[in-house]
Amino acid sequence: MISSVAEMYGIHPQTLRLYEREGLLKPSRTEGNTRLYTDEDLERLEFILSLARDLGVNIAGMAIILQMRERMEEMQRQIQDFVKYIQGMEAEGIRIAAITIQNEPLNDKNTPSMLMPAEEEARFIKDYLGPAFREARLRTKIILYDHNCNVPDYAISILSDPLAYQYVAGSGFHLYEGQIEAMSRVHDAFPGKNLYFTEYMAVEPTESARISIGKPVEGTFIGALQNWSRNVLLWNLAANSKFEPHTDNGGCPICQGAVTIDGNEITRNLAYYAMAHFSKFVRPGSVRIGSSPTATLPNVAFKAPGRKVVLIVVNDGKASQDFDVRYHDKSFKTTLNQGAVGTYVW
Repeated sequence: MISSVAEMYGIHPQTLRLYEREGLLKPSRTEGNTRLYTDEDLERLEFILSLARDLGVNIAGMAIILQMRERMEEMQRQIQDFVKYIQGMEAEGIRIAAITIQNEPLNDKNTPSMLMPAEEEARFIKDYLGPAFREARLRTKIILYDHNCNVPDYAISILSDPLAYQYVAGSGFHLYEGQIEAMSRVHDAFPGKNLYFTEYMAVEPTESARISIGKPVEGTFIGALQNWSRNVLLWNLAANSKFEPHTDNGGCPICQGAVTIDGNEITRNLAYYAMAHFSKFVRPGSVRIGSSPTATLPNVAFKAPGRKVVLIVVNDGKASQDFDVRYHDKSFKTTLNQGAVGTYVW
């Protein structure tokens, strides 16, 4: 009853009625219209009174603070649901190795996506997601940013926050804007954190009569791995010949899959052959080693499992090129046609 609650907290019943009119308190009612205050209502009232008595907050300020508090509590509930989802997937034998906070956080015209400034993502990591993952002892890695190479400062600013830094595995990058060397800038600032190349759409022009994998291999595979990325992901895995399915609001109507699937018919596309060529010999466990940069023969080399060395070279010049490959006291000569990709294993 309102009189009992007013007496319990040393306030006038009209004060409780005011809080109710302003939407700060919402006690339920009996059929006889008597107010019923739950433990939750009383805890909320105690918080309101502390704002008024200890901090001198007015009614309007209380409303704003309570709205923020409700949003924070809802976020905590959603994060716990997310934790349970990851745990449930692992219980079914599907371990989620890593998640990114937000796909393209600087793109507010993409769905499912939203604008998420760096300071907001940092706060989300350090105050909510990171502590929840740690408390649940999840092995799932947290990858920040996940957007273009033109704003490396987004990642750097979050990694500069020591409270956020402790929870993240590294930063993710796309390559629709900016230069791939931006990844090295982040590495140089924070060499203890990983870098991940998380998206690029490799599409062959529809009028092209042949598939040429040189450009995506040079720009994404060689470019990303020469700039400290631990992986290369292409967008996307599969679609039909109409590039479906995709969302109607911000989805991609031109994103060709690595394979096109129409009923029982499967067509392998540019992304498929680029990934297949590169990954055939660069197997899990391979470690990148130094190789000499050249103007027209972009390349990257690896120590692969089984003590093999793998060298991948693209000829982006205007003609066939002869060149020498030297490794310690061994060397060989080879030729690569214009636009071709060569893989050399020894």
